[in-house]
Formats: sequence, C-alpha cells, structure tokens
Amino acid sequence: MTSFVLPAERPTARLTAEVQTAEQARLDAVAARKQGQDTLSVIPPGEYVCLRVLYDDQWWPVMMDTPAEYADHADLFEHARGRVLLHGLGLGCAVSALLADPAVEHIDVVEASADVIALIGPYFRDYPVTIHHASCVDKTWPDDARWSYVWHDIWTEVSVDNLDDETAEHGISYGRLAQLFAGRADRQGAWAFDLVVDYLDGPPLSAAG
Repeated sequence: MTSFVLPAERPTARLTAEVQTAEQARLDAVAARKQGQDTLSVIPPGEYVCLRVLYDDQWWPVMMDTPAEYADHADLFEHARGRVLLHGLGLGCAVSALLADPAVEHIDVVEASADVIALIGPYFRDYPVTIHHASCVDKTWPDDARWSYVWHDIWTEVSVDNLDDETAEHGISYGRLAQLFAGRADRQGAWAFDLVVDYLDGPPLSAAG
C-alpha cells in the first residue's frame, strides 16, 4: 500500500484498501492469456490503495497504486524537468514520484474534484506543489505560463472514445488538451494514449508542444 495514504472518505470520493491475493493474481493471469492479452497489467499480490469516485450513485474505481499504474507514467518520469503541469491528481502517485526527482523544481496540478483534493492534497502541503481546483479546459493561465512537461491524466478507461470530444469521458479528448497546451510545453503526454494508438495503429500524440 502507498505508505502515506490512509483510507478515508468524502461525499463524492473515497480511499479504500484493496487486497490482491496470490490466487487471484494467478487467475487474472490465466484469464489475460486466454484473451490474448499480456500479463503486465495483472496486479501482483499485495495491498493497495484505490481511489473511488461517486458517479451515478455508484462508486467507480478511478486509480490504484499498482506497478502497472506507475509504468503507465514512464514517459513523464523519464522526461519531466523544471516546472511540470499535471492534469488530474488521482492518488498523487505521479506527484510523489516526481518529487523524488531533483530535476523537477515545481509541480502544478489541476484537479476538478474538491473531494479528491481534500483527500490527497494535504499530503503535499510542505512540498513545491500547487494544486488548482478547476477543470483542465477552463483553468486560465498567464500568457507567459510554460512547463517543461504537461501530462494529461483525467480519464478512467482505456478507450478509443477518448479520441473524440463527442464521446470522450468528461467531453474532453486527448487531442483537445494537446492543442490547448501547444506552445506552452516542451513535451506533452497522456495516460493510456499509447494503448489507444496501438489499438488503432494511428499516429502518436505529438511529444513537442
């Protein structure tokens, strides 16, 4: 389990402890292989923290601090330097990892959920982190605001629907965010975009802003 995060609850967001047993991990790996999928995303045995958000009267899992989750952020961790902008706070896994990198000087985080901020934000009070309560498309920045890396992580499902504003989760597509921050970042990246592109065999998200 993430060492600094404790299970807690707000009206629309909660943190829960989730246990993955060795037997369940084995069954998940068998199921993945039967479906022709790799087993890299199978959760290893252990205890994890899960962030759940209330949607349509149901508690949906948004993020869990698994090895696969960190692997999904590999490009961010490799290339982030100086000032970094994250869209989506989640469990704060990306923030924690970036704070361990001396090349990262400051982290801006834009998060739309006040309850997620209330749960996770206090852990970063004494660090070079500024959390902004806003939608990533509505947040206004000074004209000269610029980052070395802008990372977009606002979606909960790996889906081709997120390529189009008409069908994307929250009504915000990968391309829309990339265009909004073109010229403001040395590099951009997005959670699960590579998986969607691999599925479609389409063009990659532009790494240059």
